[in-house]
Amino acid sequence: MLLDVGIVFAAYTGIKLFKKYRENNKSKSISVKPDKQLQAAALEEAAVNETKKQQQHYLKMSAVSAGLAAIRNIYTPIAPLSLGVFTYTAIPKVRRFEKSLIKERKIDGYVLYFFADTLTLALGYYFTAAVAVGLYHVGETIITNARDNSKKMLLDAFEQQQPSKVWVLKDNAEIEMPLEAIAINDIILVNAGDVVPVDGIIMDGMATIDQHTLTGESQPAEKGRGDKIFAGTGMVTGRIFVKVEKSGADTTLSQISQVLSRSNDFVKTNQQLKGEKWADTAILPMLGIAGLSLPILGPVGTVVILNSHISGLIRVIAPLGTLNYLSVASHQGILIKDGRALEGLNKVDTVLFDKTGTLTDEQPKVGRIILCNKYGEEEILTYAAAAERQLTHPIAKAILKKAEEANLTLPNIEDSNYKIGYGITV
Repeated sequence: MLLDVGIVFAAYTGIKLFKKYRENNKSKSISVKPDKQLQAAALEEAAVNETKKQQQHYLKMSAVSAGLAAIRNIYTPIAPLSLGVFTYTAIPKVRRFEKSLIKERKIDGYVLYFFADTLTLALGYYFTAAVAVGLYHVGETIITNARDNSKKMLLDAFEQQQPSKVWVLKDNAEIEMPLEAIAINDIILVNAGDVVPVDGIIMDGMATIDQHTLTGESQPAEKGRGDKIFAGTGMVTGRIFVKVEKSGADTTLSQISQVLSRSNDFVKTNQQLKGEKWADTAILPMLGIAGLSLPILGPVGTVVILNSHISGLIRVIAPLGTLNYLSVASHQGILIKDGRALEGLNKVDTVLFDKTGTLTDEQPKVGRIILCNKYGEEEILTYAAAAERQLTHPIAKAILKKAEEANLTLPNIEDSNYKIGYGITV
């Protein structure tokens, strides 16, 4: 049984030496520096996806390890296979133990549970040891998924679907090009219904642009020549030519997304940090109690004492609770950067709002129709709704909704002309 423990340590040492040898060889190879605009987002997303993929893999292998350990109790010839799979799944946990004890020079819950698992394996409780390693992977997977989902909700609130291609004006001709191929000072064409792909200045044309993702203002703004527009905003009406100032990771929207992405890493609240600190201070006394109980309760009782520590619960449950509240707030349209801000809400006595649009309905309504001369209320509403029927402007929608509530029959309009900033002529 002690031989099993020795084999696990020997395998970990061999893997560590091999990895170090491979990294030394890689450092001698020539690498090409990736594009600055694509590097941050692409590498971060790839790292998260790879981590999640590895965790799912270890979860499956932990189930296999527990199954083989159970069979090993009644069919010993599979012992080498069972030990091999157990060693494979235990490598991340051993690595985490080494990081805490050697690199960080502290004795925390990872160290405590490692001693408990090692003793469990040495006693020959293979199934229990396999389950303990599996629970470690379950906890890591849950935290990673919850953190990733919380981050995506924050980013989705700011990002609309960016186009993969844009129309660029070259030598008085409109050419379709990939978004990543455009350069600073290029002139691009943006039509109604499109999402603005860059930060830039309008060189020609007029448009109504929905900027609520950046400004919080629910009503679209009318933009013309010389005005600035930003990536991620939506074109409601119009057609404009835009001179590119920033694109990709340099846009204002991308910078906001990066800030939100980084702030999501600070999920731990002060109370959680205090809890973890308290739990860590109880580690050494717990080890002492376990050591003193060894001659009295035996090794099995010692393992029970080691596993009774609460650091594992704090590590998993506390961030999950914080992330859950961040998710609930996000679904209600409230974005909270991290757990520390959420924790401080009980001390807030004044709330400041910088936009009236955040306190009012997004869709305007017709409140009153002012009459003049011989026209009646329904007649005025009928003419206005008929004129606005083909438009998607929020005011047009409000007029049409009022006409629908009044059950008015609208005449067909064959000749109409809408000009941004001047209204519609019928």
